[in-house]
Amino acid sequence: MNVTGKQTLVMKDYPSGNWRERGGVTPTLVIIHYTAMTCEAALARLCGTGDKGGQGGRVSSHYVIDEDGTTYRLVDESRCAFHAGEACWRGQRDINERSIGIELVHEGHRHDGGIDPYAEAQMGALESLCLEVMARAGMRASDVWGHSDIAPHRKQDPGETLPWQRLARKGIGIWADADERHVGGASEAQARDALRAIGYGVDVYPFADVVVAFQRHFRPSRVDGVVDASSLALMRAIADAL
Repeated sequence: MNVTGKQTLVMKDYPSGNWRERGGVTPTLVIIHYTAMTCEAALARLCGTGDKGGQGGRVSSHYVIDEDGTTYRLVDESRCAFHAGEACWRGQRDINERSIGIELVHEGHRHDGGIDPYAEAQMGALESLCLEVMARAGMRASDVWGHSDIAPHRKQDPGETLPWQRLARKGIGIWADADERHVGGASEAQARDALRAIGYGVDVYPFADVVVAFQRHFRPSRVDGVVDASSLALMRAIADAL
């Protein structure tokens, strides 16, 4: 840790050939994932070929952060990595073209649906890396999201235990508290409007999946896909915080 309280990154180059040129598009998002496999397996997967992924069966990310905080740089930020897959955010569909992908080494969700916390050293490295990436690209706090936010129909990473509130205190991602007493009832139409204003693909993906993704991020204590007063109040508060 340096004198400013920011963790010093231990950065290792581990080049992946799975990328394409961005074609002049400047990245405007940071997308956080978990690997659901060991660091060794993830590096092999993200630097090799496979039967699904971004282009020609290939997958990759710009960075991988191990549990001890060691950070691997796979693809240069100026290039497009294949980490988002089919996704939508703020009405845009080619999220790979518009984002920086960060993979966190983590076992992911268990068969029972539970998920373990992230390692402290890993979170410190994530904070440092995000702040550096955001500064280089001129991104705002509200430009950092999870894989499940942009692909709610098929992804649940980085999961309920990523400490989004803590990250937001460092200027990474957003957070808001809400008073549900002033909602005055909750309807799907109201929720759709709020989620759309935030950036979620409510006109693209099943609505219940989008609600679950929002709750994973902003109300991890109860992820049930129900638009209740608590969820709607949070949706409105997050939309207002943008």
